[in-house]
Amino acid sequence: MNSNFKLKIKNYLEGLQNLPDNKKKIILWVVVGVLAVIMGFFWIRSAGERLNKIGESMGNINFPQMETPQINIPNITDQTADWKTYTNNQYGFEIKYPEGWDMQENIPNKKFVLKFTAKENYPVLAIQFLADDYSKIMAGEEKKLSDWIKNNPEQPAGVENDIVFSGIPAKEFLYYSPIGAEEQLIIIEKNNLVLQVNSYKNSVLDQMLSTFKFIEK
Repeated sequence: MNSNFKLKIKNYLEGLQNLPDNKKKIILWVVVGVLAVIMGFFWIRSAGERLNKIGESMGNINFPQMETPQINIPNITDQTADWKTYTNNQYGFEIKYPEGWDMQENIPNKKFVLKFTAKENYPVLAIQFLADDYSKIMAGEEKKLSDWIKNNPEQPAGVENDIVFSGIPAKEFLYYSPIGAEEQLIIIEKNNLVLQVNSYKNSVLDQMLSTFKFIEK
């Protein structure tokens, strides 16, 4: 049987030698392709086995546990949680103010005035409800702003802004005072009255005004 197999191989090789060159090249490329496929198969199989071993080794490694740092973000609402609350049902509003601040109510010449004063007598927040005409108040404040700009050319210019205060459109006037603070005046027309707020920007008064809200009378 071995002799017959060898004879067949010999005859096959002699047949190949008698083939034209182009057919020899085709057969050669086919053989090379088959060998490449076989080698690639064994290479991929070997690589997969190595990766499995690496995965098993990594699974046995105990990595140190990293603790995520906790960051405490200050909450403005929490800062005012223990403040006192002033409520006025007649004019329909409420506002919070810090413990230890002085609060005064006054009603001179048919107008309501509410003042909050810090222990150091500064800053001061004043809230007024006026029965005067809104357009006249606005005209007077705009003239005051124009005169202030003319008389203080070396100071930062005063400005007039359209803002929303407690959900209602309002006018804001800003002035730079001699002590370096930024004076704020807010004017709102509501229920045939004019609400006027005198404050200072970039102070605790900003937090106080953030708690102001209108309520049902």
